[in-house]
Amino acid sequence: MLARHSSRCFALALALPAGVLAADADTPMPTAGRYVLAVQMILPHLEEMRHITVRDERCLTAGQVAGLFPVFDQPALRGCKLGYPKRGAEGTDYVLVCESARVATGTARVTVESDGALLGQLKVKMGGKNMTFSQHSIARRTGDCSPAG
Repeated sequence: MLARHSSRCFALALALPAGVLAADADTPMPTAGRYVLAVQMILPHLEEMRHITVRDERCLTAGQVAGLFPVFDQPALRGCKLGYPKRGAEGTDYVLVCESARVATGTARVTVESDGALLGQLKVKMGGKNMTFSQHSIARRTGDCSPAG
């Protein structure tokens, strides 16, 4: 019976999208709720971008790490997700996994501040192009989400 249960759990884990599963209870994943994000895009040759902070408010489900990075909403990263977490001394690291490696490669790191804020840093190199960018995000949980989202 235990083997059957383990098989079902393993099958369920494979069916879930990458970036949704927590490695363990200590992994700095967002808990479900409404978050206010302060986001900066960093493009190497556009210094003025460093001075633009965009504010966003969104509901995240538990473990929805990619939700910390609004750039994942862009068509250029369609089919890309954050892979399984790897806990380290400096935070939790993720590898960007795209359906095609020619789309993009990259990494993300999420850390938790002493006040509970989540700090995210995503670094991406668009495949086939010499375009790199990063997105920095600070997310603060403001409460629960309404049933409508």
